[in-house]
Amino acid sequence: MKGYDYNKSIGLKVVTLSRLIGFGLNKRFRELNCPLTFEQWKIMTALNYQEGISQNQLAEIVEKDYTTVSKIVNNLIKKNMLRRTTDVDDKRTYNVFLTK
Repeated sequence: MKGYDYNKSIGLKVVTLSRLIGFGLNKRFRELNCPLTFEQWKIMTALNYQEGISQNQLAEIVEKDYTTVSKIVNNLIKKNMLRRTTDVDDKRTYNVFLTK
């Protein structure tokens, strides 16, 4: 039985590929003068499919921690791309929506 080689693992290849895709998209966004980053685009895309979800749900969907998602959402609110409202059932929860 062969030993495990991290450098040849499928996990490393997937993570590396994901990073390269993110770098490539960020470069392309800059070339197109798009005001988004790859991480912001992921948030916007998730909300396009499921608008009005909580920031906690959004963090789960994009597989980021709540603090990171909160910072990204705050930046997109400053750009007038998102709006955030307090949930009517739970005042501690914020729901996020796309703007026009």
